[in-house]
Amino acid sequence: MGINIEQECDLEELQILSYSDYLNAVKEEPSDRTERVIEAATFSVATANEAQLISTGPEAFEKLESLIKEAGRSIHLNVYSWAGDSTGMRGARLLAEAKKRSPHLDIQVHIDKLGCLFIGCMEEVKSYVTSIFRMPGLLFQLSQYSHLQMDKLKRLQDNPTEICYFSPEALDQLNEFIHNTLPEEVLLELNPALKLLKESGIRLIVESNHMTRMDHSKVMIFDGDTTLAGGMNIGDEYSGGYEAGKGWTGKVKKDYWKDYMIYSKGPASAIHRHNSFGVDDVTTCDKPEHDSSHSRLRVLHNRGGEVQPEHPLFARNKQITFALTHLLDTAEKEIVIEHAYLMD
Repeated sequence: MGINIEQECDLEELQILSYSDYLNAVKEEPSDRTERVIEAATFSVATANEAQLISTGPEAFEKLESLIKEAGRSIHLNVYSWAGDSTGMRGARLLAEAKKRSPHLDIQVHIDKLGCLFIGCMEEVKSYVTSIFRMPGLLFQLSQYSHLQMDKLKRLQDNPTEICYFSPEALDQLNEFIHNTLPEEVLLELNPALKLLKESGIRLIVESNHMTRMDHSKVMIFDGDTTLAGGMNIGDEYSGGYEAGKGWTGKVKKDYWKDYMIYSKGPASAIHRHNSFGVDDVTTCDKPEHDSSHSRLRVLHNRGGEVQPEHPLFARNKQITFALTHLLDTAEKEIVIEHAYLMD
């Protein structure tokens, strides 16, 4: 089913399709009017997949660990933040071991510099900006930014939504600080997990995104056809039940985020790859057969930047927002929402 990895296909018989041809091959017809409206407006497609909702950190990270160990051809990870804590180091070591065991394994890790600075490496960054012995000169450099006081940066580290209260001048200086004062090599010195990934020959891509282009997506794709995607970054505050040196204890830590992940196997992985990694060519054997064991999945994403609802490209650039508002507008019996934030 889905993109072939090894089973049931002779490699010489594989076809390389364009992304659009692939979507046409795996597309499932919308089942009701709501789906038809969302598909037509967002240019998205639904596909048949195996799917499972994962609702706890320990369960998600156990699945992630097994997928890393089982991958045979490729591991592509895109996360907003990767912490240098026990969970982050465990993940980095697993990837390093996989690369050492199979040098041909294509491993790519995409992270956001701002995400790793303010979320994934809070303790390391606090040491960085408060200890002139660890990183000489930083305090002096930081003092040159009149709108980036230490307390403001620390609040932002603990609560990224504080960015809403930054003045335009502070946002400009924050971008300059991220791009000019915090080069990639400094971030790697702050974060031992990222440094281990880099030194292990893994392709580490550190994105220095503008504030309006931050990539908050968390998408992990294995061998092209298996995906973990949802709300969890790599770190103790997401894994929950993991304790360094003790493995998966099953005990939920006091402080960790409640997020969800969706495990899926099938054509949706190619859509995730296209959205997160810009991959347009896909390898496929046959169109998956939709039977009772398969779920229909529609992969939606929001692009960075502001687009007004009346703009003709709003539905395509803000697919999640459009779909959500359309569902709100057309609901007839009940609306139940679990969400960490009040949205737009």
